[in-house]
Amino acid sequence: MALMFQRLAQNFIKKGFYPTDEETISGILRLLKSPRQGTLRLLDPCCGEGSALAEIAHYLQSDTSRCETYGVEIDDERAWHSKSLLDRVIHGDLEDCLIGKRQFSLMFFNPPYGDRVADNVGYSEKTQGRARLEKSFYQKTIQLLQFGGIGITIIPFYTLDKQLSGWIARHYTDIQVYKAAVDQFKQIVIMGKRCRSGELDTQAIKDMRNYLLMIGQSGLEPYPLPESDTFVNEDGDREQILPVLGYQVPAVVDNRVNFQYVKMDPRQLQEEITRQGVLWERFDLQFHNIMVEKRQPLRKLTDWHMALMLAAGHVNGIVTSEDGSKTFVIKGDTHKKKDVKVTHNENEDGSVSEVRTATDKFVPVIRAFDFTPGENYGSIVTIQ
Repeated sequence: MALMFQRLAQNFIKKGFYPTDEETISGILRLLKSPRQGTLRLLDPCCGEGSALAEIAHYLQSDTSRCETYGVEIDDERAWHSKSLLDRVIHGDLEDCLIGKRQFSLMFFNPPYGDRVADNVGYSEKTQGRARLEKSFYQKTIQLLQFGGIGITIIPFYTLDKQLSGWIARHYTDIQVYKAAVDQFKQIVIMGKRCRSGELDTQAIKDMRNYLLMIGQSGLEPYPLPESDTFVNEDGDREQILPVLGYQVPAVVDNRVNFQYVKMDPRQLQEEITRQGVLWERFDLQFHNIMVEKRQPLRKLTDWHMALMLAAGHVNGIVTSEDGSKTFVIKGDTHKKKDVKVTHNENEDGSVSEVRTATDKFVPVIRAFDFTPGENYGSIVTIQ
């Protein structure tokens, strides 16, 4: 089993929460520009308490452009705190999230740090580098950023091995690397614009990969994040350090959003019902009888007729007793089974042959959910 990196071990003690410091966020904001108009959709797949993304959204928000903020956080306390700051937050594991590809115009990516804790994680250190959490989270999230979207990646500098450096060099253009304002965890800030596969030529990718490798493996120290538009150099002269090319966050190109979680605890379910309205506030609409006038059939229905009605979905809805004391929601269904008949025939030569005849038989089933207040509320009755 791989040894856990020291910071990761501390994360378990502190519940994994290492928020991005305010000085680093302030430096990042100086590099961002908001479009003149449109909707910006921002994502933080490891959002913690949500303050970093909320501050970015507040900075980019204007009279003509609005921001939508989305986050994922596995820790219960931090997730519910971030829900008060961000528009939509999934409390759960990123592995269990269903998030549409290329939906976001900006992604703030500050993943957990450390080696993956597993006996066999499928990496070769010679060819691909060590199996790191940063690389695992990167692979899961890079596809969520739209082409032309801005990626902000905060990781320790020494995680830039050949594999991760190659990924970043191929996935982004206009890459700039800065030293984080607080040096406690040796973090760097990598900013870039998401590009299509094949958009960059091979030499440009190779040059950028080598530059990132020099930072990660050879001790090349990047510039610090700008504290203002200028800084004073060793000779006492003021120099411009902001890049000529800023990062203008684009508006989203697709208004549809797929942001779901395949698991849900009771607290989240209640929140979704309250927020969406979903089924129960439209209970009568969903289960109303299609025909107001009920007509008596000409004769008693056979099992075959009943099966056809069930298959067509006509046996559904709310049923209330004549005195109104009992209420059921019924749902009809039908399934097919085979009746097998076995016969034995004696042949002319004295041998016996067995004949099996299988006949399809449709079995109707009606299930009733008891919605009568009382001790049987919610129970299911099966009529077959």
